[in-house]
Amino acid sequence: MGRQYPRLAHEMRDLAAMNQRLDHSRPELPAPLPQRLGEFDLVRRIDGGGMGEIYEAVQRPLGRRVVVKTIRQGRGTPESP
Repeated sequence: MGRQYPRLAHEMRDLAAMNQRLDHSRPELPAPLPQRLGEFDLVRRIDGGGMGEIYEAVQRPLGRRVVVKTIRQGRGTPESP
């Protein structure tokens, strides 16, 4: 395209670079909702952010509704259990 429309070559390079930056800025899609986390039956995903996900759950042994926050894989420190 640069040879056919030389006056647009610079603009096309800028647009391609912007498109590449936008592709890298897209947030990660949330993982599919797991059925259980330990003793918690997950009901629904409430929210998520930079560090992890927040779920509404039922604590199986007690039958009570709780909120469970998970840290997204790769976001913890090496010292984290």
